[in-house]
Amino acid sequence: MNDWYIDRSKNFYDNNFDDLINVLINKVSNEINSNELIEIFKRDHLEIAKGNPNAALTRFRDHGLLTNTNKVGDSIIDYANRKLSLPDLIIDLFSKRPAKKKDSPNIKPFFILCKVFDIMFDMNLDLDDIFITFDECIKYLYLIDDYDSISFDLIDKIINSRDYILDQKYPFSHISITPNQETNLSIWFNALKMTPLFMPVDTQRNVLIPNSKQKEFFKFMSVNADEISETPTNNNSSLYEYYCSRDTCLKEIIPNVIRSKAKIINDKDIKIIFEYLFGYKRVANFNYRNYLKYECFGIFFPFITIPRIVIRKISDSNHTVGSALLTFIQKNNNYIQLYEDGMFEYKTMNSKNVVSSNLIGYNKIYYGIPGCGKSYHIEHNVLKLVDKEHDVFRTTFYLDYSNSDFIGQIYPKVDGDKVTYENVPGPFTKALKRAFKEPNRMIYLVIEEINRGNAAAIFGDIFQLLDRLDGNHDGRVVGDSEYPISNEFIESYLGNLVTKGQVYIPHNLTILATMNTSDQNVFPLDTAFKRRWDRERIISNWDDCVIKDMCIPFTDISWRNFAETMNDRMVSANDDGEVIVSEDKKMGAYFASKQMLVDKEVRHKVIDENKTKLKKFVSNVIDYLYNDVTKFDHSILFDEKVTYNNIYETMINYQADTGNNLFLHVLKDQIEPDITDDMDE
Repeated sequence: MNDWYIDRSKNFYDNNFDDLINVLINKVSNEINSNELIEIFKRDHLEIAKGNPNAALTRFRDHGLLTNTNKVGDSIIDYANRKLSLPDLIIDLFSKRPAKKKDSPNIKPFFILCKVFDIMFDMNLDLDDIFITFDECIKYLYLIDDYDSISFDLIDKIINSRDYILDQKYPFSHISITPNQETNLSIWFNALKMTPLFMPVDTQRNVLIPNSKQKEFFKFMSVNADEISETPTNNNSSLYEYYCSRDTCLKEIIPNVIRSKAKIINDKDIKIIFEYLFGYKRVANFNYRNYLKYECFGIFFPFITIPRIVIRKISDSNHTVGSALLTFIQKNNNYIQLYEDGMFEYKTMNSKNVVSSNLIGYNKIYYGIPGCGKSYHIEHNVLKLVDKEHDVFRTTFYLDYSNSDFIGQIYPKVDGDKVTYENVPGPFTKALKRAFKEPNRMIYLVIEEINRGNAAAIFGDIFQLLDRLDGNHDGRVVGDSEYPISNEFIESYLGNLVTKGQVYIPHNLTILATMNTSDQNVFPLDTAFKRRWDRERIISNWDDCVIKDMCIPFTDISWRNFAETMNDRMVSANDDGEVIVSEDKKMGAYFASKQMLVDKEVRHKVIDENKTKLKKFVSNVIDYLYNDVTKFDHSILFDEKVTYNNIYETMINYQADTGNNLFLHVLKDQIEPDITDDMDE
């Protein structure tokens, strides 16, 4: 088991910290004998000289302030020279620490925490559930020896094992924590709470809460954890040298985007470059190529509250630009307020943030019978690992859905006596903009019920963009639209993201759609439209259906039994050997829902909940069978005496003892029950 070791004698930062740093910077020019250093502490009346100064030296080395030979660490020098702020320094030093001091696995606790919080944010948990306690660190996170062990299942286990009491916001500890463990984790938690990446919760010392506005930082750290070199733990000398070097850990994963030979053309350029790199805004007609190796708008957004860490890396490749950026943020710290006000755009990135050839978008329609699980398949399989809040745009086609709903339109806006007009984008244009702004991230547009609207009319001239390149053409990327178009609305809304007359679907925009085969004749998709889409039929999977064994209220009939019985009757042959109903009319496993069914144990109870669920079952399932499946011949499934009105009268006005005969006077043939009480089994 790991222990997240850190010298336990004192917190990282206290009131004497800056006095200590001044002494180290001004009076320790290079390596120095420990006894000499202690004498310096005594002459300067530092608080540490009154206690055990040798123990203090061990702590300074363990925190990354000094090497084994008492050379001052690079990050401390940068902190003294205001190249790093205190939060920058804490993140820089604590991110380097191994899981244990001796023979540690190649993982780091800071990155374990980042991965845990990244998954919690991806799970769309309530913000009140996104935190880690001492108890959970010791019980779950100390056990981790490789990053692959940090999974959705682990986080789900942590969340579900928490116990709450009504008047407490956080759970009590249920395991024995030693004094050393408590002190150890207190140093970790208290230091991290001093940074804007975490919430400063003074009254709950055993809880570490990430700042929800900083989730892109945790995403970045999570994605790049494996790219960091191993912390040496074979001997103290190597370990302390690693702590004290500015070339280790975070510097290894911060992208190098500034041209090494770039010179500042105009003083105003620095503000423009800063705002571009940290995701505030672009400036039209500004030649970013004078400074940057490639397009990378918002590439440093994850570091918006600790920008000096990034600027230090920039200074290594271009001292002039790095120094100018540092001077800018020292004089103009209002960018933090702009960030708090939401002016800096929400950005994501990978370690290089260059256009990835692995992101090849496509168009695909998932089709099948009603309720077969098309939307479920997209949500839980295709988009399983996708940040759905940020990367997915959704819409549903319907009878009156139009091209302006899909693309966008201009709306008048009245302000007193003044009337202005503004572009209001539709889901396609919103997804297009996100894809252009974040070329390294696959963006998804999901269209539900694509054939419930007139797809050809809804797509309009966008139809031409569905043809994708399957090879490189004139430097364009595989997956881009082969034939760009001119669209005045989109060009106006996207601004300098696209060239006039050159609107196209980029390689990192995937369009997914669902289609009910039962509805395929509502607005048939013509051959020209369909050939631009991949298609996959979804087969109803009863084995994984969580509601298959739930019962229809007041009956001993399970949902699976009912649906499969009705499906078999639909496709049975008549006396002439012809199939009665098209197979496309079958009901899938998810045609019904939990809101229409009840658990076996309560199926016969005459309670309001069961009445309500039965009414929903009739209004959805029975109504579909009567008014859609058998609309031309009700006798296929229904008793000849049944009319549309008395379906409701017969099934809603039930008697308490109706039981298995609930369908007797409605359906043509009674369904054999398949549920029995446990005592009868």
